[in-house]
Amino acid sequence: MSSKRTASGCQPSFSSTSKPSSASSLGSVGELAIRRRAQDTTTTSTVSSRPPAQPPKFSSLLPPMFVCLLMGTIWSVYVTFHVLPLLQVQLPPGMRQQQDVRAGILHLLVSQILSVFVVICYARAMLTLPGSVPDTQEWKLFGRHEVDGLRRRAALTKEVKLSGGRRHCKWCAQYKPDRCHHCRVCGTCVLRMDHHCPWIMNCVGFRNHKYFFLLVIYSVAACGFIATTLLESVRRSLEQEMAMSSRFMMVLGLVLSVIIGTLMLIFFFFHVHLMLNGMTTIEYCEKNALAHLGGANKRQSYDRGFYRNLKAVARGWCSVQDQPFGYCRPPRRRGTAQASRASPGTRPARGTETRPTPSGPPPTSPDACLPQRRAKRLFGSSLLPPPSSSS
Repeated sequence: MSSKRTASGCQPSFSSTSKPSSASSLGSVGELAIRRRAQDTTTTSTVSSRPPAQPPKFSSLLPPMFVCLLMGTIWSVYVTFHVLPLLQVQLPPGMRQQQDVRAGILHLLVSQILSVFVVICYARAMLTLPGSVPDTQEWKLFGRHEVDGLRRRAALTKEVKLSGGRRHCKWCAQYKPDRCHHCRVCGTCVLRMDHHCPWIMNCVGFRNHKYFFLLVIYSVAACGFIATTLLESVRRSLEQEMAMSSRFMMVLGLVLSVIIGTLMLIFFFFHVHLMLNGMTTIEYCEKNALAHLGGANKRQSYDRGFYRNLKAVARGWCSVQDQPFGYCRPPRRRGTAQASRASPGTRPARGTETRPTPSGPPPTSPDACLPQRRAKRLFGSSLLPPPSSSS
């Protein structure tokens, strides 16, 4: 007796000729793997090998060099034409106005702290790899363990192509997790890719999204503080006798800080909107494109509330381990961490509660980790990994 199962368009139909058991489940998965392999053979001619890594071109270095030039110009103008006149370093200590000196010290400390934060976040966003697909057999497009890999991928991913097949990258020859996209500039697939930013010469993805967001926040704060305090010095320069070159540099620093601060403020509100709705820039553009064409939005919603959406961006607040999917795992109970770190054959410390650590493969998508019951309801029990037998 044959039956077909579908899961909201995410699970292709297959036939089962026996009672549900481990053997029939493996047979169904094997049959599905054969069908999927036959379907993928039509795309072997379009699958290309991953292009070799090449050194960055000079044109890609121009945006970061321009950003560094802007930051250096604003900083030098602010210190030279605003902070030093307030500190009155050219006058003897007895002739200095203490109110201006205190204001100069305060402005110097705040501006330097914000500038250091901006530089650190800019360097971390540029030098941190955004995250790539694990180079394991279960994510290979034509791996040896295709049946096991297919079962795992079907249980831990939700997004599919319009044809119903699994999402894969023809350049990297790998299956793609949810919210993963290939960047042709970087030449690799990026986990939870937001966009490629030429100003940091890197993609904004899972591992460096927090640094990029902090860079936007500190840039808005630094530009706003510099523009507010520098405006008073510009007003004084119009009332006092001053060289035209000095007045021009002060106005230039004020204009640059206002322009950059305004642009970064708009960018900040846009990314806050994306964060509160659990979206990336790519998903936002795809949603608007579907709405413009009049089609229904069939993309999965990753909005999990304010706190979880904030944790997805600020992953440093969570217990993220070496693999990029650690924050999706359920929180460990008391005593589990000590028991898992203990070496085999050793007993845990006295007074600690020992619980069995969860077995099985780690989650393989940062925003598509489904509970076991929900995965069974969506994909069927035959495509889930068999439960581990407890001794």
